Amino acid sequence: MKKFVAGMLFGAILMLGVSVSAANISAIIGKKVDGTMTVSVDGKKLEKEAAIINGTSYIPVRDATNAINGEIVSVQNKHIEIVTKGGAAVSVDEQKLVNEMRITSLLSTKEDQLSRLHANIDAREKYFKDSEGVYNWGGGDQQLKDTPAYPILLEELNQLKAEAETLKDEIADLKDQLAALQ
Repeated sequence: MKKFVAGMLFGAILMLGVSVSAANISAIIGKKVDGTMTVSVDGKKLEKEAAIINGTSYIPVRDATNAINGEIVSVQNKHIEIVTKGGAAVSVDEQKLVNEMRITSLLSTKEDQLSRLHANIDAREKYFKDSEGVYNWGGGDQQLKDTPAYPILLEELNQLKAEAETLKDEIADLKDQLAALQ
């Protein structure tokens, strides 16, 4: 029974990940793979690794299907249909757990992005602070704020700060969603 529930849970996660629109797929076509990770189901490592693209992991459908003791019954018209032995019904508790796992994963990704963004902002602010002296710019001494690069650098810094605020809002929303599930 434990393997059945784990299989159903993994199947539900897979189905959530597989139900991607064509717009989402074309958003990753041609994108750089950020890394790979191994995937295990019930302690058994899948043959192929998951690819990480823009913070989302993608696993091969056939490997995932085999791992949950499922079967690909149809591949046609850009649609893959998978069934698991014993049906694919997912209880409300399992669906809640799947949603919690999805939100927790997304929350972790957003928090990592925010951390990297803050590091970038801190480095740029340090550059501005350290660059308050006089520079030899184009043959004459000028302060950084008087150079043509200053407004561009300042605008980039402000854009990074705006991105950080947006990420903070998204993180707060995800935390609220997670709290509502628990």
